[in-house]
Amino acid sequence: MPRIPLKLEKGDVFGRLTIIRFAGKDHYGAYKWTCKCICGNIVFVQASKLKDGRVKSCGCLNREIAIKHLFKARENSIKARRKVENV
Repeated sequence: MPRIPLKLEKGDVFGRLTIIRFAGKDHYGAYKWTCKCICGNIVFVQASKLKDGRVKSCGCLNREIAIKHLFKARENSIKARRKVENV
């Protein structure tokens, strides 16, 4: 049974990604799109992953979230040490 392409167009935005052009099919027959992230990176993404929201960026969003959590953990660690010292 042939796959029906999802209705995506150039300029559609999904999270931080903007569709630039259709990139063809991968070896599984899934439709892929060339997208540009707001950070400037170009990525190839399956249409279904864009529609489902499983892909929102080139990976820069995950890096930002990880850094944010790292700083939060560090703050909490410092606060915990200060509490122990003040007791």
